[in-house]
Amino acid sequence: MTGNNGRLVALVAAVAVAAVAVGGALAYRQEPEAESATAEPLPGPSTPAPQTPRASTPAPPSATPSVKAPVTPPATPRTTPSRSPVNPVRVTVDPAKLVQGRAPQRPHLVGREVRGGGGGAVRIPGTESIMAIARLGNDAMAVVTKGKGTELLRIHPAKPTRHTPDVSSMISGEDGTVAYVAVRTGPNGEPLLGAVLYAETSGGIEKLAVPNAEVHLAGLANGRVYYRVHTEMTGPWKLYEWVPGAAAGKQVSTVPSASVVSGDGEIAASITSTDTARTCSTVTAVGTGKRLWKTCEDLVTGFTPDAATTLTVAAYGANGPAGLVRALETKSGKLIREWSGSFGLAVAEDDQHVLLHTGGGPIDGANGPTSAILRCDVTTGGCELATGLSSTAVAIGV
Repeated sequence: MTGNNGRLVALVAAVAVAAVAVGGALAYRQEPEAESATAEPLPGPSTPAPQTPRASTPAPPSATPSVKAPVTPPATPRTTPSRSPVNPVRVTVDPAKLVQGRAPQRPHLVGREVRGGGGGAVRIPGTESIMAIARLGNDAMAVVTKGKGTELLRIHPAKPTRHTPDVSSMISGEDGTVAYVAVRTGPNGEPLLGAVLYAETSGGIEKLAVPNAEVHLAGLANGRVYYRVHTEMTGPWKLYEWVPGAAAGKQVSTVPSASVVSGDGEIAASITSTDTARTCSTVTAVGTGKRLWKTCEDLVTGFTPDAATTLTVAAYGANGPAGLVRALETKSGKLIREWSGSFGLAVAEDDQHVLLHTGGGPIDGANGPTSAILRCDVTTGGCELATGLSSTAVAIGV
C-alpha cells in the first residue's frame, strides 16, 4: 500500500499496536459550556455548605407613635461555591491524587500475569514481548513475539500451552468469542497478502481463509466477526461480516474504509485521509450508510457496549501516548466528557465507565512509578485507580 493509504495503514496499525502493546475536539461537534477541573474520586464531588444567614437589626422606634418604623427583611443566605464545577466536561487526571477502587472487570495484565475477566490469575510463560491478551473461559490468550514474527498462546493452568503461529492481532467479545488473524509473512517478518481468520469459543474453532488480501479485525457483534480487507494498492478498505462456520464472509457496502464496529453491529467508524494527509474519522450507521458526524482532530478507537458513547483519542502519535481521551454522544458527536493526561489506551469497561491505561513504556517492561489502569465515569467525569500505581507493567485486555 502506498501514498495516503500507506499512511492510513500505518496509523491504524499504530492504534492497534498501542491498544494491545501498551495497553481528535471534533471538526463537527457541539460542546456544552463548562469549566475544567481535576478528576474527583468516583463517589462524586462535595456539596457546597451554606453559611449561617445574617439576621437584620430592626430600626429604632419613631418619636411619633402613629408612624411605624420600617423593618429590613432578613438577608438572603449565601453559599460558598465549590472549587470545581459539578460534573465538569473537561477533567485533568493526576493518577497520584486518585483513590483506590475495585480491580478492572475486563481481562488485564500485571507484569506477565493475566487477571480478571471471570477467571483466575494465569501467568504467560517465557520472556517474549506480549502484544495482546484476552480470556477464553478460564484460559488466557496472548499474542507474543517469536523471532521476527508473532504467535498466539492459549494457556491453561493444568494443560500444555497451545501455539498458533503468525497470529498478529486479536479481539474478544462479550459472548465468549475470541477472534484472531494469522497472516503470511516474508523472510524478515514482513506481512504478505493472504490470511486465515479464526473464531474460537469454549466449544471449538472455526476458520476462514482470506487469500490475496490484507486482513484486519474490526469487531465482534451478535455472533459475527467483522473484518476489513485491502486487495489493491489504492482505494478504500472493504468491510466484511463472517458468521463462524460459513464458507465466506459477506461484504458490508455501507461503510467504506471501516476501522472499528460497535458491539451491537449498528455503528461503525471509518478512517479517511485528506489531500494534506490529515487523517479523519467518520461515524456511520451500518444499516443505512448514513454518516452521523466526522472529526479530523480525533481518532475513533471504540464504543461502549450499548454503542451510545463513542471513545476517541486526540494528540495521538505512534511515538507517544494520547494527551486527551474523549467520550462523545454517538448519535450527534456532542462532547460528553474529556480527560487530559497521558494515556496509552482507552477501553469501555461497561456502558458508563472507561478504563484508561497510563504510564507508557513497553508492555512487559518496567514503566516507572506511574503505571496504572484508571477507571473514569462517563456521567460524572470522576476517576479512580483500578490498579495501584506501580513500576510493574500493566495493560488492558482486548
